[in-house]
Amino acid sequence: MCNSFLIPLAGWARMKTRKLGRTDLEVSEIGFGALEIGRPWGLPIEGDFAIPSERDVEVLLDRLLELGINFIDTAPAYMLSEERLGRLLKHRRKELYLASKCGEYFDGYESRYDFSTAGTLQFIETSLKRLQTDYLDLVQIHCGPDEAEIIRRGEALEGMLRAKRQGKARWVGASCEVDGARAALEMNAYDVLQLPYSLLCRLIEGKDPSGDSALSRAARLGVGIIAREPLARGKLTDKIRQAPDGDAAVQKAQALLGRLAQRGVGTPLSQIAIQFVLRRPEVGMVLVGTRNARHLEDAVQAAARPLDTELLAELEAWPV
Repeated sequence: MCNSFLIPLAGWARMKTRKLGRTDLEVSEIGFGALEIGRPWGLPIEGDFAIPSERDVEVLLDRLLELGINFIDTAPAYMLSEERLGRLLKHRRKELYLASKCGEYFDGYESRYDFSTAGTLQFIETSLKRLQTDYLDLVQIHCGPDEAEIIRRGEALEGMLRAKRQGKARWVGASCEVDGARAALEMNAYDVLQLPYSLLCRLIEGKDPSGDSALSRAARLGVGIIAREPLARGKLTDKIRQAPDGDAAVQKAQALLGRLAQRGVGTPLSQIAIQFVLRRPEVGMVLVGTRNARHLEDAVQAAARPLDTELLAELEAWPV
């Protein structure tokens, strides 16, 4: 189910929204992943790991709200991200949904994990203080090693559910891979799953021995799907032309660029990648992580129009 609201900018299309599974969250089709505003991240390209200034972050946040993006995803492991969001958005809290995570902390050198019930509650309390808010619209396990076992153990889930009962979290989820998603769907206690999904990673479409996929089962159970890494961590953008050759995913992306050029396709690869993920109605939202407002504008433009049907058929058959 999709709705739309008007972007208050002349010449821009309407930003559509989708209901996120069984939650009451009507989320913009494009969400903002706030990793890069707080932690170095990017491709091995000169200048791609820079953290923006707080003023640049403020401009970025103002712009994304102008564009109609109403969902921001952050985490304690994103270093400065939560604190910056808290300082810059506390006066606009009612205009957006805030999601954070629990279980992983990154100190600049390595990740540390705590998926205990007590640890989960502490993560949530700390995030609330940093974000300067009384509640999270969504709290998710930030899965690490042995994610399926962590999910089945249920300690982090219990902590999140306690926070929900206390009014500190409205919905609970897990940010994981497909193995973790299958474990979470077995329990049917999670409202939302955040999963990697792109032209280069279509594992959530893959069938298990019963003939089911994580994507289709989530839809049947009313579990919302947030698609993360739709641009494959920058590989499905024009930046891939500058990336060192050798990585298999890089080679596939470069091959795709070549095929698009041969067909005379003028649409940027990044927009095609967004459109490809949004073609699936089971996807509630596509999460775009960036520190550049132009990338968000690009994603919003992509979401405003469907993928060409002939090109879509070719991409559906493209080996990954």
